This record gives sequence, C-alpha cells and structure tokens, in this order.
Amino acid sequence: MKNFKPILAVSLLVAGAAFLTQCKKETETITEYIHDTVTVQVHDTVFGKSISGTATYLDYNGVVTPAKGAVVNLYVGSSATGAIAATAFADASGNYTLPYLLPNNYFVYAKYNTVNTNYRVINGINFATNPGYPVSLGNSNLTQNLLLVTYTAPGSNKVAIDTTPASLSSSFRKVTFNSHSKVTWESLYNQGNSQTIAGAFNTFNMTTFVFDEANPLNTVIDGYVLLSSLTTFEPARDALGTGCVSKTMRVDTLNATTPLAMCDTARLYSVSVEKYGDGYLAKCRMKSFYMTPPSTPQTYAVDTAGVPSQYWGTTIDKPVDVYFTFEKKKVFNAAGTTFNWEFIFEGMFTFKAKTDYYVSSNNIGDAVTVKPHILLRGANNIEY
Repeated sequence: MKNFKPILAVSLLVAGAAFLTQCKKETETITEYIHDTVTVQVHDTVFGKSISGTATYLDYNGVVTPAKGAVVNLYVGSSATGAIAATAFADASGNYTLPYLLPNNYFVYAKYNTVNTNYRVINGINFATNPGYPVSLGNSNLTQNLLLVTYTAPGSNKVAIDTTPASLSSSFRKVTFNSHSKVTWESLYNQGNSQTIAGAFNTFNMTTFVFDEANPLNTVIDGYVLLSSLTTFEPARDALGTGCVSKTMRVDTLNATTPLAMCDTARLYSVSVEKYGDGYLAKCRMKSFYMTPPSTPQTYAVDTAGVPSQYWGTTIDKPVDVYFTFEKKKVFNAAGTTFNWEFIFEGMFTFKAKTDYYVSSNNIGDAVTVKPHILLRGANNIEY
C-alpha cells in the first residue's frame, strides 16, 4: 500500500495532462498580458459567440455605401491599444463576422480604402471608424454596425502658385510649381483584356493651384497636359503624326513636328473641393479631345466613327471626380544649409475614353485611370 499511493498520484497527473491536451484542440487562446502570470482566453470554437454587423460609409453624394473589403479588427479591452483578438474582412455588401468569442469587453475598429489596395501613395481614399466601437459581449451573439467616416483633422496650410484669385485673401503663401510634378495613366490593353498599357505626359503645367487645407471650398485647381507629349515608352508608337498614339488622341499637325494647339490640350479644372476620408474630393471637369471637322458636311446625328456631330470642331467637356491626398514635409540639401517646405498632392481619377470622349482605338479599354502627382515648393529657408 505504501507504494500504491505515489503510483496512483502519478497516474492521475498523467491522465489529467492527457485530458487537458485533448481539450486544447477545441480551444484557441489569445494572450493579453495584464500581469506576468495572467492570461485572458477570448476564443472558443465550441461555445463562443459572434460579433457581426455591416460596415458602411457615406460617399460624396451622402449615400450610405457598403465598405466592401473593409478590414475589421477586434481588440481586447476598451480601445485599439489592446491585443488583437481577431480580424475580418467585409464582404460585397459590407457584412462582417467575428466568430467564436468568449464573454469579454472588446473594441471594434475598421478601416476601408476606396479602391481596396494596400499600396497607398496615390490609390484611393481611406475611411475609418473614429475612434471605434467599445462592445461588451455576453452569452449571446452581438450585432454592431460600423460607420466609417472622414478622419484626420485638417491643418491650416494655405498655399498658391503665382497669383491668387481676387476673391481669396492675401494670407495664401506663394509656392512654385516644381518640374518633378508628373501625370501618369494606365488602361487595360487590347480591348480590355488582363494586360495593361501605361504611360505618362512629358508636358504638364498648372495654370492655377490654390490650396486651403482647413477650408477646401477655397481650393482651386486648373492644369493641363499636351496630348502630343504622351508617351507609352515606345518611340514608334509615340511618334507625332505617324504613331498610333497621336492618332488615337486626335492630335492634328501642321507638319511632322508641330501639333495644332487647338487639339493638343487636355485641361482639368475644379468646380468644387471638399474633405473626403483622409483626403479630398475635387469635383472637376476635363476638357479634351478636339474633334477635327470632316471634309464634307455631316448629315447625320452620329457619323461612321460614332462621334456625335455636335462635337466636330469642338473639345469635349465632361465631369470627373478627382480624389487626392496632401502631405507637407521639410527637405534639406545635402550640406544641411538650405531647406524648403514641399507640398505634395497625390491624385487619381478615371474617365471613360470611348464612351465620353470617343477615343476610337481598340488598344485600350474604356476606363482610363489618370494619376497626377503635384509638387509645390516653398522659398529657400522660409518657414511655411
């Protein structure tokens, strides 16, 4: 009997460990460090409950819109500083579910990008719950809808290139339009298959650029590119007069090297600007693609190329929505003796080249995405 008790105790310990090991297969543990020796279990795949709902945001027309692809994070505790307990992605209708949760206090935070991309220099505008939703989960499923909103309080930067419109005050600081500014574009190649055709414009200028960070309605944008300067990085394709690019853009020439000014300019100008997500939305118009009058009078509303007769001899002026973000940074020269404040604007908009502007080439899709990058620079060693 003296030897039986220790053997019995050891057997019980081994059996208990085996039982606990099998239990772990049904339970996932997320650790939140409160003290060195305390852990908090938040998942149970058998008895756990769920937090679910719909993630939406207001588009620029004030319409409640599903935040398709929004990233929904769940934190342990009452803020986004706790341990992440779970992550979900909203479906096409904005619906999300965070399953298998044990009773606890949680915090739900969601972020959404309008073009659902993790690469975020030019692409899309971000919305987020601000700050988020503290929830208390009991012994039943919980519904928590999420409204993603404009965030990041604007600063007070007010800058303008050259002259400021007379309606605005003299408080706008003067900056220069930097030559490193550029405009790139891309579209699906060969009538919209999975390949991409892309390029840029070698000539890009701003006629007016006024930016009021806190009062975006004061912002004015007016700039242009020369269609004859478009490049796809293929010299034969891009040659003026003979290349398919200039023909697609309907650029007429006086001779082999001189385009007609009336058909060479694509201009973008703003109608209104408002805060949107973590950036801005500019309601603009794009005026471009001069239609050369045919050699004989038109007798039909639409000619054989599909261009309405009212566009012959004119440029087409259509609305486009431009999304852009703003960043300000201080840049020093290599010696550290001179600095400039730089004001950087990354934008993106899409227009329908065939539907709205009657571009006739089958080598591009209807949707063309344009990405302006505007760099404004302050004077040497002057604070802005």
